[in-house]
Amino acid sequence: MFSHYVKTSLRALRRSKTHTTINLLGLTLGLLCATLLFQKLRYETSFDTHHPDPERTFRIVHEDTEFGDSDFNRGTPYPLAAAFREAFPEADRVVLVDRNFGRLVIAVEHPEGRIDRFREEGTFALAQPGFFDLFGYEWLAGDRETALDGPYTAVISVSRVAKYFGADTPPAEAVGRLFRFNNMVDLTVTGVVGDPAPANSMPLHGLVSFNLGESYDRINDNWGSVSSGVQTFVRLREGTSEATVEARLPDFVAQHWDAERAPTLHYELQPIRTLHTDDRYGVDGSYTMPKSDLVALGAIGILLLLTACINFVNLNTALVFRRAKEVGVRKAVGGTPGQIIVYFMTETALVTAFALALALLLTNPVRGLIEPFFGDSLAVNLFADPGLVAFALGTGVLLTVLSGFYPAWLLSRLRASEVVKGQLRTPGGFLNVRRGLVVTQFAISQILVIGTLAALYQTQYLRTAPLGYETSAVVEFDIPQEREGVDLDTFVARLVAHGPIEQATLSNSGATSNSTWLGDFNFEKEGQQIENDAHIKLVEEDYLETYRMRLLAGRDFVPGDSSGILVNEAMVRLMGYDAPAEALGTPLEFWDWGGTVTGVVQDFHTRSLHEAIEPTIIVVATDYAFVGAARIQMNDRAEALAAIEDVWTDVFPNHLFEAHFLDDTIADLYESEEHVQRTVNAFAFVAIVIGCIGLFGLVSYITAQRAKEVSVRKVLGASTGHIVGRFTREFVILVVLGFIVAAPVAFFTLRGWLSDYAYRIDLGPGLFLTGFAVSLVVALATVGAKTYRAASADPASTLRAG
Repeated sequence: MFSHYVKTSLRALRRSKTHTTINLLGLTLGLLCATLLFQKLRYETSFDTHHPDPERTFRIVHEDTEFGDSDFNRGTPYPLAAAFREAFPEADRVVLVDRNFGRLVIAVEHPEGRIDRFREEGTFALAQPGFFDLFGYEWLAGDRETALDGPYTAVISVSRVAKYFGADTPPAEAVGRLFRFNNMVDLTVTGVVGDPAPANSMPLHGLVSFNLGESYDRINDNWGSVSSGVQTFVRLREGTSEATVEARLPDFVAQHWDAERAPTLHYELQPIRTLHTDDRYGVDGSYTMPKSDLVALGAIGILLLLTACINFVNLNTALVFRRAKEVGVRKAVGGTPGQIIVYFMTETALVTAFALALALLLTNPVRGLIEPFFGDSLAVNLFADPGLVAFALGTGVLLTVLSGFYPAWLLSRLRASEVVKGQLRTPGGFLNVRRGLVVTQFAISQILVIGTLAALYQTQYLRTAPLGYETSAVVEFDIPQEREGVDLDTFVARLVAHGPIEQATLSNSGATSNSTWLGDFNFEKEGQQIENDAHIKLVEEDYLETYRMRLLAGRDFVPGDSSGILVNEAMVRLMGYDAPAEALGTPLEFWDWGGTVTGVVQDFHTRSLHEAIEPTIIVVATDYAFVGAARIQMNDRAEALAAIEDVWTDVFPNHLFEAHFLDDTIADLYESEEHVQRTVNAFAFVAIVIGCIGLFGLVSYITAQRAKEVSVRKVLGASTGHIVGRFTREFVILVVLGFIVAAPVAFFTLRGWLSDYAYRIDLGPGLFLTGFAVSLVVALATVGAKTYRAASADPASTLRAG
């Protein structure tokens, strides 16, 4: 019986080639996008699950509420790891990891005397013994248990072995080789591991022993200093409850901080499996994917599948009149409604199966085109991926039921006697259901279009919003940490001696970056001691001039004045002054510094526009300069860049020069927004295409059904424009209804998304009307093109054929 259903269904599909093709295209696009999104979601939720005991492994993080606002930090003080190890026997491993290197240089001397240098950025860390008990790496050579025990030792990945010592170097031969680490010390390779897994929040290629003697001087090795690059990871013993340990953390904090500070520090254990999805704390060397973004991607996939289902239902219900006689004959020879439903559901299942097969075949080629966002780990291999097989089968069954049941049920209810007599009546509400489905489809496409426009406008705003200084024509470059014997003032003077270089300066973190230094400050006002925290900029004297920051009150730095302090407007407000000039002359103390406010700078963004402008203190202190900047003449850009490199290389011969335009550095801060925009753009376009396919097919059947009506109207004098208007009027109403549904949904969704930005676009009516206009134009173009062709046909030919 089932084979009979399949054979007759295949014959029916062949007879209606156009209808079948349109259905197939819509379902294939929906399934292709759903498969890609499924792979993406599965990849993002697989982060850090490859470690040996992910359910027992945690990172110690904290929330700091010292000055009212919550500051979430992944960093811990250096002494915390040892103290935690002693205080919590429930932890069988406690490992400190220090990633405070930034860009560093690895130098390898070959037997013939040649020295090769390699730049590494965010891929090396200091790690205590026990690191490999917590983090999953394939061990290829060396002793896993003792590799990081000895002084001046390191474990590197197999790709770094090939990079440093040659592609043909076996892992075992790399053990015992030397390389110079950041021009500080020579390290011995004591182990080689496989490259870090793709879904990894800590993709490290080099682990270095903490035992580096005096070469690595930890100047802030105390309980009061916290850096986000210094993190503590713990593994609890089997059977130990996370809640039990966290309940004791307040007492632990009280033992090591004073009574005033301890209540403002709230430590907790962050499961290692959430490092990737909890963006409050962030990660180093990777990226976070908040749960809200994962939900949004899943919702887009569901909406696209729903759009494809609506297409299928609408196109098949339009065939009710064409296939009525077939149903009448089947009922006349004894066919039951159940058999008719099974027959038409078989057709749906076959189309869905073909569409699913096409989608799976296309997934890998399409993935290659969108690999920059979706990553390299999303290849489809049904034979080695049970999860994908389950998803494909489940989605296929679900689509078959959702897409096929209503049309099949509708056809099964036709009465044979009415069909034979030509008195066909469809069940009540038929047209309303179809119109409701079209409205839903328009609503989905408009939600995605409005979301696309919002993402585009927000991204453009982030990249073009004024930052409080001039970003153009500024080149930034690293200042190496190892600088013994280097006079940085002379270095700056040599740079500006070149004509194409207008100004140059140094600082600890540039102007706007992800690297920020935070410090507590205090001052006295009206007899009261006031304390808070602020961003700290340690700079060279020409900092304001190079970045062209605006001085609002007081004076800029002057040579030889080491006690002058500049602050921004946000700092003035925090200090309780109404005007910038009022802050001048105020003594300030922070860290081990003390001085007087001599100038107030216009507010500028030290971090991305995700964050509000924060109070900032600027002082001259080139000993902590790690970023250089030069303002150049863009018409002599090549000469200026060459001059910077020549001077830099002469001063730092054992390092590698790399420069970036500040505009590019700022653009990199919004890479995730660019990813979101491109993704939403792509899937909004797919939703529109699916909708156009469905509309085209639906209008084709409507115009074919009403061909005689069109011809009669033309004979009676109706113009082509009048006929086209009558056909499109209903669809315009449906677009409007879809907009009424889409606008509030898009508004509340986008308001939640934009709330993560301190600076954001306004959700004004223009955004929504533009989305409505796009959907209206697309619908009118699709419907109008088909109806115009029908209205332009020769009425005599149509009437003779009828």
